[in-house]
Amino acid sequence: MVRKTPPDRVVVFRVANIGAREESLSNAYISVPGGGEVRPFSAGMPAIPSQLKPGVPIVFGQTLQGVAQALVNEGCTGTARVKFVARLGRGKTHRKRVEIPDVESEARG
Repeated sequence: MVRKTPPDRVVVFRVANIGAREESLSNAYISVPGGGEVRPFSAGMPAIPSQLKPGVPIVFGQTLQGVAQALVNEGCTGTARVKFVARLGRGKTHRKRVEIPDVESEARG
């Protein structure tokens, strides 16, 4: 008998350049209420800075447990209401609201 463990749940962010010219992605992180930042993408996947070519998205991924633990360490409790932030090389910043229900439970796995 083979025992299979369920796969880790993953948080995935997709950044796409819908414009006509190439852009530079200079930073990507999660902004926490109160001014904190969580950088679960610091392992270099994908590399920052990265070029954003029109029509070719960059995908960021990290385990939900790892992201939740980092958020709990920054003081998030209950339903974590945070923002994924992508900053372009020319200074423009894009934000997307994200909610993670029961972040403490997700951090424990």
